[in-house]
Amino acid sequence: VYQATVNTAREEVRREEQRRESADGHLAIGKPVEYTANDRAAMGTRAVLQSIMTEGSNTIYIITLPDGSEVKTVRARLRPLSTPHRAIGDGPVVLSRHESAEEMVSINRQLSLRLTKGMAGEKQQELQAKINAASMVVRGGTLIKFVLGRRMRHERFFKVEGTGGAAKLTWGKGSDKMGKLLKASGSPAGSVRKEQRLSEEEFSLCFQVVLDGKVLALMAAGHREKLMWIDGLNAVVAGLLQQKGAM
Repeated sequence: VYQATVNTAREEVRREEQRRESADGHLAIGKPVEYTANDRAAMGTRAVLQSIMTEGSNTIYIITLPDGSEVKTVRARLRPLSTPHRAIGDGPVVLSRHESAEEMVSINRQLSLRLTKGMAGEKQQELQAKINAASMVVRGGTLIKFVLGRRMRHERFFKVEGTGGAAKLTWGKGSDKMGKLLKASGSPAGSVRKEQRLSEEEFSLCFQVVLDGKVLALMAAGHREKLMWIDGLNAVVAGLLQQKGAM
């Protein structure tokens, strides 16, 4: 029952994406395409466009074939498909790149209602809590960021951009105020408490975020908010929300 509900929810989300797309022949990353290894008249192999890259003066399209193999090709050998070729239920829920944070949250809320039908009450609550937390970190919120190595703290607005392995945590403008998100966990090392001269209550509101190349020590406004940030960040990294073409 659960898998059937998941499949139905994903099917409806994908149909909504298709309705929003224009029919001008545009190829979108993550979307199904028709491919030929020879000429356009022989179109017939279905695939998924994974990425578009530049090699010298050429634009290369990387696709995944039904057998899982990747192929590099050119635009002339591709055309968009109006319906997905993947089996419904494969991979995480996919949301298009141009969705705003509010639209992502709205679609995700609708999705959660479908996913939780037929599930045990405890499982429903657990899934809903993860979805709510993931939605919160996408919208963003204010946290205290400690400057490690010095007794200093700043109030910053944090939010997540992208999802899964491409998720980034940002807290301002510039490359030094963002990082690839790896995981979030409970209280930071005890040395942070001593360095920042935190009370027991303040330290209980702290958590740490591991990025690619740095670790952040952060403090939330309350215990519930702290737990939601940890759960939400980890849910996004795990791919609970996934955007096509997310950076």
